[in-house]
Amino acid sequence: MTHLRHQNRTAARRKVVQILYQSGITGIPVADILAQELYVDEIGIPCEFSKLLLEGTTEHRTEIDSLIAQTSENWSIERMPLVDLSVLRMAIFEMMYVDEVPQSVSINEAVELAKQYGGEDDSSSFVNGVLGKIAASLDAPELQERPELQERPELQETPELQETSELQERPELQENPTASEVPV
Repeated sequence: MTHLRHQNRTAARRKVVQILYQSGITGIPVADILAQELYVDEIGIPCEFSKLLLEGTTEHRTEIDSLIAQTSENWSIERMPLVDLSVLRMAIFEMMYVDEVPQSVSINEAVELAKQYGGEDDSSSFVNGVLGKIAASLDAPELQERPELQERPELQETPELQETSELQERPELQENPTASEVPV
C-alpha cells in the first residue's frame, strides 16, 4: 500500500471515529449526519472508505457491541468512554468485514486513534487489549499462522524458497555437497 493511501485511510478512520462520537453525543443517527452533512466542517467530507466503515459499523452495531461486552473485562458498554467505544466499534467492523485490510493494521490504527483522542490515560492499552482478544477469537490466519509474513510480503514462501529450505535441511540433495555434508 502506498504511503498516500495509508494517510488517506488513517484520515478516513479519524473521520469515522469523530462522526460515531458525534452520533453518540447528539443522538442523531449516523445516516442522518451523513445525509444532512451535519458533520464538523473541519473533518471534511467523508470519503468512500469512511462511508463504508460508518455504514458497516452502524449496520453491525448489535453484533459488535456483543463482542465488546463479551471481551472487555470489568467494563460494561455503558461505562466505557464514548471515544473509546467509537474506536472499538469501527475497528471491530473493519477487522470482521473489510478483508483487504489485515487485522493487525486495523488494531494498530485503532490504538493510534485511542492515543490521540481516547477518553482515559490508558485508552490505547484498553483498546489494544480488547481488539487483541477479539482478533484471537476470529478466524484470523494472518495473526495466527505467520504474522511476520503479512508485514513483509517478500518473506512469503514461494516454491523456490521452499526448495531452498529443503536443500539446506537435506545436504544430500545439493548438487555438489562437500564430504562432510553427505550422510554416511
